[in-house]
Amino acid sequence: MKWLANFMPNLNIPLLIGTVILIGVSLASFYFSGASHERHKWQAKQNIELLAVQQKLLVANSLNRDLERAAVLQAASLKTIYEGKLQDEKAHAASIIADIQRGARRLSVSTRAVPTCEGTTGSATTSFSPALTETRAELSDSATADILAIGRSADQAIIESNYVKDLLMQCYGHVESLGAQ
Repeated sequence: MKWLANFMPNLNIPLLIGTVILIGVSLASFYFSGASHERHKWQAKQNIELLAVQQKLLVANSLNRDLERAAVLQAASLKTIYEGKLQDEKAHAASIIADIQRGARRLSVSTRAVPTCEGTTGSATTSFSPALTETRAELSDSATADILAIGRSADQAIIESNYVKDLLMQCYGHVESLGAQ
């Protein structure tokens, strides 16, 4: 170490060790601050990408909510239309029942047609006419009520099935492809 003493005559060893440690700590902190800076840049880039994805999700969710609102409005419109049809059918059935009860209408069924004969009995000029006469039998009140109830149920079922079909067409675009799924 003589050469060191000649080179630096007033060298203080503890000062030299402290300087070396200080330089090492400075270099280490400089290195780690650079690595930290790179990590911060990476995190900032990831945050920007996440914000872009979040914005896309917000737009998609907004569009989905708008589509759902439109579908609900269309379904409510269809419901109103078909409820109106059901009310019209009930009013029509009630008017038919009222007409029957006051005698303005009568429900009857066709019975067997009977051929008629024209002429006088015992004469030689008796002719047989192939014309058929139709006879009708009037239905009883309970039979009339039963037939009307069956008709109302059938009409209601048709209206409700058309409503369901229209709802399915609104949701899926076409009903025929539902069976293929």
